[in-house]
Amino acid sequence: MSIHLADVGTVFQVTCLDGPDILDVSGASVRQVYFQKPNNGDVIGPSTLAVPNGGDDGIVTYTFESGDIDETGEWTYQVYITLASGIRHSDWGKFTVYPNLA
Repeated sequence: MSIHLADVGTVFQVTCLDGPDILDVSGASVRQVYFQKPNNGDVIGPSTLAVPNGGDDGIVTYTFESGDIDETGEWTYQVYITLASGIRHSDWGKFTVYPNLA
């Protein structure tokens, strides 16, 4: 998946893990993601994550909306999950936002 400046409707997908194992997020009371703009810029969020397959596969998604992706470069993200067994934060992940020709 490539993400480009000003994309709308692009689906950002993460598989939540607990160590090497898939984390079942189907019963999570909170599923959120935070995004940080390039060069340690502003943090956006929290944004609510969807569970397209019910969550037992650990997959969560966020669909970018108008105005979300307003800078090119390397972005950072972190997922936040609240389960009955406790609160989980993912490692920081990175993705690149590419410029457009026009």
